[in-house]
Amino acid sequence: MGITSQPDTDLVERIRRLETRVEELSRGTLANAVVSDGGITIRDLGGLQQLDRDGETTFFVGGRDGSWARPDGSPQPVAFIADDRGAWRIGVLDPDPQENGYRQFVALWDYSGNIIVSDEVNSGQGLARPLIPSSGFRPIRAMDMPKTQSTTWETLQWSWHHKQHTNIGVVIGVGGYGDSVGEARIVVGGVQYGETVTSPPGAFRYAHVNFRIPGDHVSAHWMELQARRASGAHDIVATAHGPVGGHI
Repeated sequence: MGITSQPDTDLVERIRRLETRVEELSRGTLANAVVSDGGITIRDLGGLQQLDRDGETTFFVGGRDGSWARPDGSPQPVAFIADDRGAWRIGVLDPDPQENGYRQFVALWDYSGNIIVSDEVNSGQGLARPLIPSSGFRPIRAMDMPKTQSTTWETLQWSWHHKQHTNIGVVIGVGGYGDSVGEARIVVGGVQYGETVTSPPGAFRYAHVNFRIPGDHVSAHWMELQARRASGAHDIVATAHGPVGGHI
């Protein structure tokens, strides 16, 4: 009786995998690959790009030409990470390399497309954004602080503020002479934000006031420190330290 030879199934499967890999290489794509001991080197400002299933680029590193080209006309090496919408969130680039000298900066974008963190490349040091205000100097002696006897709200100090942080902190100080009780508050655009700070009769009190500032990113606002005499017949004084970004 004759014997029919059986195919080597393991060999057949390996040949199929080899054929699949050769086909992927011929198409310039890989379904699955592992790189070790040496990594991948991309030369001459070639790029590495990741696309999601919607066709949005979520990661790119490589050369960009056209309006992005360096002053000598060669592609600019850039890198960025985008979110699921394809909107840039982290990047290293110079978006206008033909103007004001070619210098790349590091940037972090918020969800609305505003650069919220970047380095200062013109000077070569520190932050370009956010704009971090100093709290400045304020008087510490009650006799040097703004005073009023008004029983209705009166503006004693103001501050010009560009919104960088959603949350703002201010230290309010208020006090009264004699048996007077003072009240102080922060007003932005005619609206009170945070709580009213009230002094003990004839004494002084500091308090932290935290609130969320209105408006869009980098929008400008007048902040007013308002005060009034709640009771008594003598002067009340008030002062504010800040504002500073974030709760305090």
